[in-house]
Amino acid sequence: MIRILLTIVALVAAILAVVMERPLLFVAAGLSLVVSVVLMVIRVQRRRSGYKQTVPSTPDAEGSDDLASLGILEIRPRQKGGSEVDGERAGREISIDEAPPDGPGRQPDEAGDVETSLASSDSKEAGRAAKNGARERSPVQSTITIKEREQIVRASVDESAPAHFRDVLVPYLQAFRAAVGANTVCLLKQPDESSHYHIEAIVSLNAYARSSGTFSSKQQLLERHDVRSAPEVTRASDGNLSSHALGYYRESIAVKEFATAAVPRPTSTARYILLADAMREHTLDSDRTLSLISYFARLLGAVLDKGGSEDVLDDGEEYVRPRREIIGEEIRRARRDEVPLALALVYLNNAETIADLGEREIAGTERQLADRLRESAGKARVERFGELTFGAFFKEAGPYVERWAVGFQNGLEDAEGKLAGGVSIGIALLDERHADADSFRRDATDALREAYESGTCTIVE
Repeated sequence: MIRILLTIVALVAAILAVVMERPLLFVAAGLSLVVSVVLMVIRVQRRRSGYKQTVPSTPDAEGSDDLASLGILEIRPRQKGGSEVDGERAGREISIDEAPPDGPGRQPDEAGDVETSLASSDSKEAGRAAKNGARERSPVQSTITIKEREQIVRASVDESAPAHFRDVLVPYLQAFRAAVGANTVCLLKQPDESSHYHIEAIVSLNAYARSSGTFSSKQQLLERHDVRSAPEVTRASDGNLSSHALGYYRESIAVKEFATAAVPRPTSTARYILLADAMREHTLDSDRTLSLISYFARLLGAVLDKGGSEDVLDDGEEYVRPRREIIGEEIRRARRDEVPLALALVYLNNAETIADLGEREIAGTERQLADRLRESAGKARVERFGELTFGAFFKEAGPYVERWAVGFQNGLEDAEGKLAGGVSIGIALLDERHADADSFRRDATDALREAYESGTCTIVE
């Protein structure tokens, strides 16, 4: 290595001498070259004379050689215990001693005993062999060390959630995630049947998981909201999992499957969903795991309902009527009076941005949107259908409602402040095929979803 450096120095000095016209640099180059040649000559002579460089052995080195000759590759203190948890950080080390290929295997006495050391009998035999000067090696035993990557569990609850939510949700979801082996678990609130979800609480191993807010999904995360139904599992391999469906991540994450279950909340008009996802398929679809998900969902509903209903009007004077009852009431009146009926669902396009600002901003924005809507709709009945979503009932034919929707949507395109970004409007017209309130509302929800994606008003006749 020194010879190479000296040669490079000589070459550089010679070049600089020519460029800078400094004769002294030629002298430096010559000296460097001479020293390099001398070192090369010495090395060649040593090789020819059979010179061998010896290193005096140290007690440690001799001890290492003796241990290696006995088949002992490593000596280290044995640690008791399994995993160690520091706050929310967890990591563990697993050591497994392999038995000789031709020797009898040994099963651990306990499930947690995953670390074994050299057998005492083998150690005694190795010691006697060393004392007698035997050169035979004992059976080779290798030690395999498996270290799991340290994992950070991130947990958060929406600040606008009631106090009794914040006290129980984080530890509850942490236990749920550990029980089912999920990557991320969360409690989602679905204000209506649209594809908009609010993150009530979330526990995740992924750094890209959002801590709160509202997101939209191009697919329904839970098709059947009957609490008696089994949890639903959606897999990427089946082609049913869209890369943008799970909006509780800030970026598109390669989730392989997710499971959802309805959380029963009789005192709430909104729907609550317990969701768990995994980075490997067939993690959440076993009978045991599905039973755990269903159990956790039912128990969570009972725990959350202990604080009573929070779905009251802003002034706290009366409870909000279920929207199914409101829709059914309007359908009965329209058919009794033999007049047309249209249900227009209006959703604020920048609802996710407003939701991130907190409950107070949401309430203020809803009041502004409701005022504008009632002023524009005239005699139509206007009701709150969810977070930053309103429904207007028109006893008019389709063309009239369409003209109103286009005019209202255009009037908010240039709006500033909280209503900036405009609205999306989906309309359903009552028909004989609508046997109940749910089917009528479903058509309006589908129209709203199409309007949100396309940016234009949509009508389902």
